[in-house]
Amino acid sequence: METNLTIIGMIKMETVLIIIGVVAGISYLLYIVIWKETGISRTKELVKIMERNGFTKQIVAYDFLSEHDKKWGQTGFIHIFYVGIWVNYDKQKVVLRIEKDVWKVTVLRFSKIQSVELIEDGYSKITGAAIGYGGIAVGSAKVTEIIEGLYVKIVAGDIRTGAETYYLKLYEQSFSSKFDKSSSIYKSIEVCARAIVDEIKIIIHNSESTKPKNSEGDMKQCPYCSEEILATAKKCKHCGEWFEGK
Repeated sequence: METNLTIIGMIKMETVLIIIGVVAGISYLLYIVIWKETGISRTKELVKIMERNGFTKQIVAYDFLSEHDKKWGQTGFIHIFYVGIWVNYDKQKVVLRIEKDVWKVTVLRFSKIQSVELIEDGYSKITGAAIGYGGIAVGSAKVTEIIEGLYVKIVAGDIRTGAETYYLKLYEQSFSSKFDKSSSIYKSIEVCARAIVDEIKIIIHNSESTKPKNSEGDMKQCPYCSEEILATAKKCKHCGEWFEGK
């Protein structure tokens, strides 16, 4: 009798575990579906907003993917490849979308951007050889470069606000995935990162060469519109406000 009860108890426990597993699996699938659909709709919305506000140049990883990889991105992961920058040359502003799951963007004036740098986080994986003294591979070996993160570091600010640092996370580990550096997707992301760095360098160079200065090279911020103007200015050239005696 006790044996029968034990067997029945075990069967019930297995049934409970199976039900829990099925529910967890369904929940995960629903999460992925919602995550994908949200990503697609919000990406389209973001692109429309940028176009509507005159940010005519975008540099995002999606534009650098091969046609084959774009098809994979279009299955629902498109928003992962829309981390990057949008540029409005007329207003001299750049918009940053910093990471794949954050939809709040950052707007920077050209004149505020101070430096840009490409950061690659990874390691070398050695296979097919024994490791000798000092971690040196002995015999024939295959070295694979593994990438865990690729970032563009942008530093912005001025003497009044101090430095603010932004990291565009073009690639980060997700779901325990790691990119082999030879991956076609990673190569596309890397080309995008270098394009962003080149664009920001041009912005910095031109902002420095065209920035208006007075005889002492001093600037100040308008107390009404916060735009940058000459320290000796009596009237803001941006908003038209007079601040005699301010």
